[in-house]
Amino acid sequence: MYRINQYSPPPPPRRGWVKAAVLGALGIFLLLVAVSSVAAAAAFRLGARRAAPPAPVASTSPPPLSPPAPEIEPAPLADEPAPALGTPEASLRARPSWGARLERHSGAATKAYAPQSSRPLEAFLAAQPMGDAIDRGFVICRFQSFNKADTFAGDDLHVRATFGATREVAADGPEDGNLGFASAPLVTLQRGDAMRFEVYDRDVFGMTLLSRPSVRWDGGPFNTVDAGAAIECRQLDGAALARAVASEGARADGAVATLAHAKLDGQSPDWGYPAYETSAAHRAIADVAAFTGWADARVTRRITAFDAATAIVDAQRSTVFERLHADARRDATFEDMEVALGDVTCRGDTCTVHLSVTNRSKEALRFGGFFGPRVYVANAGSGPVHASVEATVEPKTTAEIAFDAEVAHGPAIVGVCARGRGYRDRCRPLKVR
Repeated sequence: MYRINQYSPPPPPRRGWVKAAVLGALGIFLLLVAVSSVAAAAAFRLGARRAAPPAPVASTSPPPLSPPAPEIEPAPLADEPAPALGTPEASLRARPSWGARLERHSGAATKAYAPQSSRPLEAFLAAQPMGDAIDRGFVICRFQSFNKADTFAGDDLHVRATFGATREVAADGPEDGNLGFASAPLVTLQRGDAMRFEVYDRDVFGMTLLSRPSVRWDGGPFNTVDAGAAIECRQLDGAALARAVASEGARADGAVATLAHAKLDGQSPDWGYPAYETSAAHRAIADVAAFTGWADARVTRRITAFDAATAIVDAQRSTVFERLHADARRDATFEDMEVALGDVTCRGDTCTVHLSVTNRSKEALRFGGFFGPRVYVANAGSGPVHASVEATVEPKTTAEIAFDAEVAHGPAIVGVCARGRGYRDRCRPLKVR
């Protein structure tokens, strides 16, 4: 027989003291809040009494008049004052050789006397509705098609515009955008002058005409709509034009300064030549010329600075060449390839260079391909000149490669470049003489 112990239940907890402690703490907290509020109010009244101005003294003379607020003059522009306006003909004569290459569109060449802006929408939004007359001002037009000439995508516009007697301008819009802009600086337009436009949808093998309006400008804001497109034109002149030129000029100055600080290293097929920086400077200077024309002093000054920056970069060629020529040998070893320089036979400045290439890898080496080895020739004055080499070396074999290149008299090298791990070019110089 099991015995079950009987225990009396525990007495209920005494909660009276807990309740008293909580009420006491709450009371102390409220007392502290009240004391701090009274102290803060007293301090505020004391500070206000000290900061209050002295009571005014009665006077029979009238109070002095306050001086008029000075007029705030606008901040000066970051660029120099606008020079005398030129003409489209002068702009075309002043266009640099690289400026002609910036005219890229689907239509026939227009011998553009000024480039198109790379930010046409910004220029259009900054412009104002056309006025009563334009004297060598900047005009930009927006073209919008809406008939969906392309079946499965938006229209790819090519647009043209002629303002009075000013030369025709042309530009391409974005792909599948139903949108296009064309701008022209140095425009002279009077009431009653003709304005002619052409809007095309450009395709792979041709262009389809969407609209060709020709109207007489009656002065004031201009827009026109027909079955093919809607066109709105605006102008920019005076202080607004000067601000736009100053803004683009600051970008151009920065691009030219970046180019001037470029360093050649000789470690790649182009020796690290700043091709991107050069193109960026071209584009930035052209964005200034888009508003003013090429002959404007604000543009020619920056073209001169660009030429000076290019000269600084080109002057590094001889230093890089001397270092490479001093380290050059008759052979070079890469991760999966060995190259040896063979005979070099010359007829004038054109030489036939022979290379012996050993392929140690398990894959074919294709010279001339995107990922294959590349070859250049160089001397102190030329810098690296790409050599056209088309050849394939099969795995685990040795092959002879010959190519023609222009190698001037005097010291010269052949550079062989291969992409190693990480797809980084590694170039080795071979001494020709």
